Amino acid sequence: MIGCAGDRIEAGRSVTFRLGFHVWTTTRDHAMVAGGGRIEVRPDGATRASDATGFTTLFRSTTGSLRTPRPYVQATRTDLGIRSGTAVLSRQPDGRLLGRMPVTVRYGNDAPTFLLDVAAALPSGVTVHHVEPPDLPSFPDWFTVPGGRFMPGEERTFDVFLSAPAGTPAGDLGTGTFTLVGSYFGGADAQDVDPADNSTSFTVTAVGAS
Repeated sequence: MIGCAGDRIEAGRSVTFRLGFHVWTTTRDHAMVAGGGRIEVRPDGATRASDATGFTTLFRSTTGSLRTPRPYVQATRTDLGIRSGTAVLSRQPDGRLLGRMPVTVRYGNDAPTFLLDVAAALPSGVTVHHVEPPDLPSFPDWFTVPGGRFMPGEERTFDVFLSAPAGTPAGDLGTGTFTLVGSYFGGADAQDVDPADNSTSFTVTAVGAS
């Protein structure tokens, strides 16, 4: 459910609104129809709607046709995938270690999610430094995939920077894991059709004199 505020309406008058809709799914070679839409008017401070009406949504086909629409069925479980390379951290002038690692995320269907978050399990002392391109804030043990919502079938590659403190010796620091999960407006984490490819593991190596 999505709400929006309107201006004050004087008694006996009416106001017309135009609402825009965006459907996060791919166009098919046939028209589709989705019923069950509902709009309510609720006075400010009220707990119940004063009036409501229903509506049906039609999706045009790839040719623009609306004829003989088939029911639109949205996926209920996500189909996520994540891949990564290896992380090589290089010594910086101040002694700390920093390295860039490309990460690729794929969104396989049109299940409802708002953001994709990644939880990071990293070797001792290694943390997430930042993500490029920059979007939402990142944290030492998790970050949000940049770029906002995905279209079905979309694949997105970005860079995750990992860091370790000064004094960390060169060599193999251990194995890290990124686990991808979808969330929808702060609700429960979405269930995935194949959780096996929702995680990726990688080695973390430090180079340069300590």
